[in-house]
Amino acid sequence: MRLNSGQIATFVVSLAVSGCGSESPTLAAWEGTLEVRDGVTYVENTNTPLWGPPNSGFLNLVLEQTFGSDTEDDAILGRPSGVAVGADGRVYVVDGADDRIVAFESDGEFAWTAGKNGEGPGEFNDADRIVVSGPGELTISEFQGRLQRWTTSGEYIDRFDLPVQFAYMSGLLNQKPVMATGIRGTEGATVSVLGALPDPEIDYEFDVVMHREEGERPATIVAGPGIARGQFVFGSTRGYRLTFHGQAGEQRRVVTRPVDHLPGVVRTPDSWTVWGWASHPHSVGAEHWLVTTHGVRLDQEAANSAFLAMRRGDPVSLTWRSTLELLDGEGRLLALECVDTEVNGRANAWFGTVAHYDPDGFLYTTTDDPFPQVRRYRLEINAPAGFDSPAPD
Repeated sequence: MRLNSGQIATFVVSLAVSGCGSESPTLAAWEGTLEVRDGVTYVENTNTPLWGPPNSGFLNLVLEQTFGSDTEDDAILGRPSGVAVGADGRVYVVDGADDRIVAFESDGEFAWTAGKNGEGPGEFNDADRIVVSGPGELTISEFQGRLQRWTTSGEYIDRFDLPVQFAYMSGLLNQKPVMATGIRGTEGATVSVLGALPDPEIDYEFDVVMHREEGERPATIVAGPGIARGQFVFGSTRGYRLTFHGQAGEQRRVVTRPVDHLPGVVRTPDSWTVWGWASHPHSVGAEHWLVTTHGVRLDQEAANSAFLAMRRGDPVSLTWRSTLELLDGEGRLLALECVDTEVNGRANAWFGTVAHYDPDGFLYTTTDDPFPQVRRYRLEINAPAGFDSPAPD
């Protein structure tokens, strides 16, 4: 599972040859708009970043380590969903396919695995997310409505039934678990801030709605919330829309940008799936934000047709676009790198889906291409002359 230096070199992501075009780096006046209405700041970006144009090489991802296997035949993970990282660099992964926790050392070596599917102590029913919740302690959420605590050495501690079900754990706010539940008929979420364990009753709740559907439709969960700098941050699965909220849920900032690769949700009479999303912002340094997007470059009708063809087992070739974006503290787009990838239904063929970002500048992602694994990238920010690099603290 280790990558030697030669392998690491081959995984440097050279973004200047990506699918969004690559012109000579320039600096220009920001072309978007910023206004305050009713106490909320609205920022609309164009597709030309201040460190313009796209793919000028100001952002780079360097793959430093994989976790899970280096070959498909030796794959350890079935469906990595949640990732947490300890202060010592040890990586803890929720494997949703087998309802278990898998731990790896910082260098990729397997450490231990614990848990299995079931309803008894130390067993999981749809394990999903994981956080390091204290010295030597992990908290894992189950989508069906439970939290479990384990030691960082793989020993079961206890579990708690929650007052909410079908909820994703977003993290901890002042040691209080934060859960997000979809709101039927919307792209939105009810955010429930619970009491600190061992008393996980609802402390308070608020709703965030990005988009409303006509008629009774299943809920589409928003991307997030993330918890950063004492506030809640959200992304969208229906377009490019980022929202920032205070701890009581009050909306403070909305950031948008025109895109053609986030067609949103595909719906059929008996199912639905999300084709693309803009991640919630991740805090970079003291004042900047990192955002990623993935999406198929299709209109809604074409996306529906492609999805139905995939369900029939027909081969479908899709063009996915993925982006890596740096925003300043106001939400203005500084740098944009992107790539188009031809893959059969996989949205994360470039760098994967961001599962964890740590203050040291490492991005942990999950992917199933070419097989399930977790990856650790180093984010390199090469600010142009005249700008201080917003490197991680």
